Amino acid sequence: MKPTCRLLRRGYGTASAVALLCGSALSQTADSSTPTAEVPTLENLRASDPLNALGLNIYGFVQLDAFGNTERLDPAWVDVMRPSSIPTSNNAGAYGAGGEFGMSVRTSQFGAKGQYEAGSHTLKTWFEFDLLETGTKAGETGLHLRHAWGEWGRLGAGQTHSTFMDIGMFPNSHQYWGPPGMVFNRNPQIRYTIPFESSSFAIALEQQNAGLDAGVLVEIDPTLGANVQAKSDAPDLIARYKQRIDRGYWQLAGVLRSLAYETKGTPGNDPSGKELGWGLSASAGFRTSGRNMLKLQVTTGAGIASFMNDGGSNLAPHDGTGDAVPLTAMSAYYDHYWNDTWSTSVGYSFNDIDSRSGQLDSAFSKGEYATGNIMHVPNEHISYSFETYWAERTDKNGATGDSFRFQVSIKWDFSLGAFAPSFDT
Repeated sequence: MKPTCRLLRRGYGTASAVALLCGSALSQTADSSTPTAEVPTLENLRASDPLNALGLNIYGFVQLDAFGNTERLDPAWVDVMRPSSIPTSNNAGAYGAGGEFGMSVRTSQFGAKGQYEAGSHTLKTWFEFDLLETGTKAGETGLHLRHAWGEWGRLGAGQTHSTFMDIGMFPNSHQYWGPPGMVFNRNPQIRYTIPFESSSFAIALEQQNAGLDAGVLVEIDPTLGANVQAKSDAPDLIARYKQRIDRGYWQLAGVLRSLAYETKGTPGNDPSGKELGWGLSASAGFRTSGRNMLKLQVTTGAGIASFMNDGGSNLAPHDGTGDAVPLTAMSAYYDHYWNDTWSTSVGYSFNDIDSRSGQLDSAFSKGEYATGNIMHVPNEHISYSFETYWAERTDKNGATGDSFRFQVSIKWDFSLGAFAPSFDT
């Protein structure tokens, strides 16, 4: 009978490990008097994995979200719940009538992390994508870059979570977009981190995300309104201090930014100008008992809407000139673990904009959001949840619109290569 390499057919192990098994089987067939070779254990197969030898971890998940909304949302953002995507009485019926049902896999992710010895320090790298396009491609399915990041000692460079952000504030949930009052932005940046015994300090220069609302200029002079644009003339300067404590941690972050604007196709590119943007954010995660965690964040500033998870503009017309738009935001969530496999996350968040005099009545002024869920994680590769959302949008003139969302999510995780480096994000 011809020998068969079952491990090869089933895809177990690596090429070198499978060759070892196949070679052993062939030698035993050719000479039955040869002593039986020791068959490698599963642990040995894993140890011989070239991904581990290279310090490489390939990971990701496939996620299906099945959802129902009580109102029709902006179709570009129907896969997620964003208060800014809800119609108000200012544009009632803009997206259709009644509720809607949908299913999506755009929140699925794929990534790779690596770690290598590089001179005096260890080099760590991180690539990650999902399928939910944003910006001018919002509503499309495609490779959307999340992280392209590297760290070498204290130096980091690439694209990752903003230094102004605290990813620890995200609820234990299958939701993709998250609370509107949470600082959430991924930027190209260069960062230097100084670690201490129980804390760290980081300073960074980040690419500015411009955001300008032409407001009433669009009505007064449509051509002028269409040609006024934000201009990035300097990187954002951000500093962050994080302190670990017995029951969690707290973090303070600040940003200073130059917010410039100009007009295309006019003499001297006027109207033009520059405003100072600034922001402060304080966050804390406290373990109340076991794994249960209270997550609190408060953020305030002017001209920092592009750092927030939803709503608003950095600049808007005010008293005849451009002005950095003030805002105040908050997020409060509690993650409770009933046991090793069941959990619940509940919370509330808002982003409140101090609208400028030159903005239209329909301009976004406030976004509110409350969610609750029940999640089951039977093992490290499978999780599913039922989640409920309520969100409301308020415009400058007080017009409101709200929607409820009910979502069932099923998530299948995978990971190849046992090694997965951690990052200072």
